[in-house]
Amino acid sequence: MIGVFPTAFTGQQWKASPGVYASKRGLSEILESTHGQPVVLAEGGKDIRTVELAGDAEFVLSDTVDLTPEEEATLMAHEAIRASVGPRSIHTDHAIAIVHNELDRREARS
Repeated sequence: MIGVFPTAFTGQQWKASPGVYASKRGLSEILESTHGQPVVLAEGGKDIRTVELAGDAEFVLSDTVDLTPEEEATLMAHEAIRASVGPRSIHTDHAIAIVHNELDRREARS
């Protein structure tokens, strides 16, 4: 599971790139250790440009394998928002770049 979490967490984790951390912990364990608003980037979600994002938003992404029903249930139990970065499937690394761009645009407007 790879996600964009603004807070560093403990345990088996590493910084994959600036602002992106990878962890061998389970999703529930990660969500319990952070306190931001989970945002699931997924096809069919609301357009990220129209979604109200909390300042502490934490983005959850999958790779070529969709989240399991159990992972989806865990995220929804944490009141996750489902958002999409566009109408087409793209690589996870591209989605991260689009999210960063959207966050930069929002910061510039405020």
